[in-house]
Amino acid sequence: MISKYNHKDLNWIDLESPRIEEIEHILEQYPIPSNIKERIVNEFGVDHVDVNFDYIYASIANKYIFFVNDNFFLTIHTEPIKAFSEFSSEVELDVVGNEKINNHKLLFAYLLKNIQINNHTEIENNHQYIESNLKHIENLNNILNKNKIKIKRQFYIIISLILLLIIFIWL
Repeated sequence: MISKYNHKDLNWIDLESPRIEEIEHILEQYPIPSNIKERIVNEFGVDHVDVNFDYIYASIANKYIFFVNDNFFLTIHTEPIKAFSEFSSEVELDVVGNEKINNHKLLFAYLLKNIQINNHTEIENNHQYIESNLKHIENLNNILNKNKIKIKRQFYIIISLILLLIIFIWL
């Protein structure tokens, strides 16, 4: 899916879970160096960073591709990402991090910051979820241990009764 966000002189093209045709279409429309086009098409997901006087290209964690120059900002990602949707709202409102953004490289920096904040929040939420589950498992383990003790006690009582019965019958 191709989304375009334009605000004043800022142009952000965001491709979410794009088909190869969508990627090729965007690569034809915008002036991207041929070596970067080749990387985007042929090496999608291979970690690489290329910082040049004219542009920044980054492919990170088999999940994101960024291309930034003075004229536009391109992002490609393989799945919906909360940080991107939140950030697009901020760009449309012209308030990113409570500041006015006036160039694409600064826009890129704020998006990276937003991704990091969202990842940190997600990790915290996962940590709390895991903690909660561990407490639940601990409680279940305590209950199981109590039940094991009860079953052992009952087993010994039954064995003792059977032995007493055998002795009583024997006599």
